[in-house]
Amino acid sequence: MVLSGTRIEGYARLAGPGSLGCQLRWQSAKAGADLNKALSHYLERLKTDAKRAKVPFSCESKPIGQGLAYRWTAEGQARGSLVFEPDSSRVLFLEVFGAKKDQLLPLHRQVSDSLRSSVDEEMELWLLFGLSLRVPAGLSVLSKKLESGRTTLELGAKRHWVHAQRWSFAEQLIQKHGLENWVSGLLGKRARVVEGPFGEGRVAARYAQGPLRSRLALIRHQPDRNQIVVLKTLDVKDSSKWPWDWIV
Repeated sequence: MVLSGTRIEGYARLAGPGSLGCQLRWQSAKAGADLNKALSHYLERLKTDAKRAKVPFSCESKPIGQGLAYRWTAEGQARGSLVFEPDSSRVLFLEVFGAKKDQLLPLHRQVSDSLRSSVDEEMELWLLFGLSLRVPAGLSVLSKKLESGRTTLELGAKRHWVHAQRWSFAEQLIQKHGLENWVSGLLGKRARVVEGPFGEGRVAARYAQGPLRSRLALIRHQPDRNQIVVLKTLDVKDSSKWPWDWIV
């Protein structure tokens, strides 16, 4: 997986089973952006690469709504779209690719239908493999990690730092350890669970990061998804201001 950039401009690439995969690129744009020119440049570059590799290349495109749909075939094949989103003033480039035998149109529709565009100027929605966050606008990806049963995403900017993890198999983890004990084990000996009440399935803790730094961890059990979300951020003394609503 590749994930880089900000809400203004960024890129993501995911690999699926076999030769299947998809890539998504987004950037801010004004209404009337020349999508035909942008697509033409992209397809010309692919054509040049195919010529160098001595592979036949073909492509076609057609208008759709606020953008263009296209497909190309070389050694493999792809289906894609280039669309202007007026609500968010962004151009979205989405492409799914695979072998010539793969059925790509249903996959492109599935990925396209799953996309959500956030237009809230103060808070932004981040979604990554079951991890859902609504955090202050303007954060950039600092790191990410996808493992079996765990998704990690770290975001940051000058005034904010967010480290979030999604743990699968929550029911089994809680049955074995209990939620508070599991949190204490996860955060280490220097962590201190804060007395609530914060609501069912919620635990808050403070932990040390470095000799002088105090951090806040908010843990929320989401039984409908059988997962636990652990949100770490800068410490806030007033518990009424703790960002529980950042966990969606």
